[in-house]
Amino acid sequence: MVNYCCVESCSSKQIGITCHRLPMSNPERLRQWLFILNIDPKTPNHVLSKLVVCHKHFSDDDYVQADAFQSRRSHILKATAVPTCSAPDPAPGLKRRGRPPSKKATVLNKMIAKASSAAAGAEAAATFDWGSYLKREAAMAAPVPCFAHAPLSSDWDDVVVGMKVEVLNTNSVLSNKVYWIASVIQIAGYKALLRYEGYQHDSSHDFWCSLVSGELNPIGWCSMTSKLLVPPQDVTNISDWKSYLMKKLVGSTTLPVDFYAKLAESMKCPFRVGMRLEVVDPKHLSRTRVAVVDSVIGGRLRLLIGNQSDVHENAVFDFWCHMCSPLVHPLGWSKTVGHAIKESGEF
Repeated sequence: MVNYCCVESCSSKQIGITCHRLPMSNPERLRQWLFILNIDPKTPNHVLSKLVVCHKHFSDDDYVQADAFQSRRSHILKATAVPTCSAPDPAPGLKRRGRPPSKKATVLNKMIAKASSAAAGAEAAATFDWGSYLKREAAMAAPVPCFAHAPLSSDWDDVVVGMKVEVLNTNSVLSNKVYWIASVIQIAGYKALLRYEGYQHDSSHDFWCSLVSGELNPIGWCSMTSKLLVPPQDVTNISDWKSYLMKKLVGSTTLPVDFYAKLAESMKCPFRVGMRLEVVDPKHLSRTRVAVVDSVIGGRLRLLIGNQSDVHENAVFDFWCHMCSPLVHPLGWSKTVGHAIKESGEF
């Protein structure tokens, strides 16, 4: 039987892979799972009962301890286990077993790894770092609300400087993933400059994080998902963390609980590759033409427009516009409003 993991970014769709069903019998636990997996709570139960999450989205701590010789696939989830949207790397003892690779396969794997590493290095070198640029130029990024078509543009007032979030603690000696509270110091587009609580005015450990990556969580998320809150190991001048956090958190704001649900909703695109529509002719703005959606990238449509009526236009050319652009209309719009349209022989 083929199990299809319901995590959108997961590629585990294989025969025989171990998966876990959603905890339908426990409403509170089910609510936690739906929140983590960004699943609409209004989804009918008969649909939720068919969804599964593969074992890659659970850590060793999420399983009941069993015989040391048993694999994770034979373990049972703890009552407090909650999946993550990212799949952690398998532990050394949980890697697939089988015959060792041949000498030829080993050499090929090394060559592929070397080529991939070189390609990744070149790609990383070519990637533009907005954080470094803004700091170097002392520049200010245009805020998201300036762009009406951008996801969450109308809800961006919920994201403010000074709000508190729970994020992964990268300054910890513990082997397991732990989290800590951070403050938003600066907002640049969809990125936020964060500072762990405890560093106060020390900016040497500040780091940038994408606000739409799913890595930022509202205050209380760790408590709800049974995750550990551990302060950074470099902060040694605070003895009573409980009192310190009480002073910092009282009266503060945090990320809305439905932030990622709104993000998912705002990023939905009704257009699909192959759909036909009417678009304003880029060469003759007084008329429209029929076009086909060739690709959809970030809400932007690449439209192919064709015409066979004359020589100089006897070619298919592409035209880019946003899905919310007033230049695009449904089929039949021109006839309904009495607007001129040039029919396309190809479409």
